[in-house]
Order: sequence, then C-alpha cells, then structure tokens
Amino acid sequence: MSLLASNDDYKLTSTLYVAAITNAPVAPPPSPHTGPTMKRALALLAVTVALAGCPSYDEYPKLSDQDGYVPADQYARYGGEQAQAMAIAREFGRAYRGESRADYVAQADSAVRYARSMPDIVNVTADSLGHRLTLQFRSGWRTMVVPIDDGKRGGETANLPRR
Repeated sequence: MSLLASNDDYKLTSTLYVAAITNAPVAPPPSPHTGPTMKRALALLAVTVALAGCPSYDEYPKLSDQDGYVPADQYARYGGEQAQAMAIAREFGRAYRGESRADYVAQADSAVRYARSMPDIVNVTADSLGHRLTLQFRSGWRTMVVPIDDGKRGGETANLPRR
C-alpha cells in the first residue's frame, strides 16, 4: 500500500474541502450508465413503444360489431328515416364478401342499390374503403351508416315505411 495519494484522490479531497468551506453542494461523480449503451437502450425502448402504438388498419370487424351502440331495432323505432338508415346499414353488412378492394366495392354497390330503393332517399355517397355510406333524405337530413351485421335483413327492420 502506497502512502502517497493518487492524483484522483487529491482532486476528490480538495473538492470536498472546497465544498465544505463554501457550503456548496458536491456534484456526484459521472454515472457509468450515461454512455453509448444507455443511449442505445433508450433508442430501442423508443422504437418498441412506437411500434406497439401502431394501429391495426383492419377496422371492418370493429365497425360492424354493434357492442356499445343503441340496438338497430330500437334506433329504427325513432322514426321512418332512422328505420330506413338501419335497413340500409343491415343490407350493407349482409353484402360483405371479403377483404379485397373489389369485395369492398361490390359490398358498397349492393348497399347503394338497396338505398336507392328506399322512398325517402335522395342521394347516397359510398366510401367503400372507409366502410360507410352517407345518406341524404328528402327532409334534408344527412346521416352516415356503417355495416351492421346482426343477422337480419334490411326488410326485417321495424318501422320501415311502405315503398
């Protein structure tokens, strides 16, 4: 064991001495975890969080599932236009054939044809990739419907006006 102190020991001792005299706080020694390894770990964590937050773009099952919404039959009893909207949404859901772009277009075309057969529909605009139809009624009311897959046909909807 050497009786002479190393240069590092002298620096630490003099720093503590100066801090004690001036009553200044002593900065802690640098952490060994602030180097490139820590930066890589934080970058990996950030990428993992970003990828975990990416949504699934398969929204059709979420749209056609009616959990949490007013049931279609109950909404149809609010009025004739609401009944027509629910009937169109049911036919829109019934026309589902698959996940391809062509399948979505065919589904929307089928629902548009059914919507045009309703007595109060003035205009129908389809967004086949967004899985929705915008309906405009003779009264001026505009609404948007998504596919409803509850196992019923559009004609089975309560409160439908006669064609």
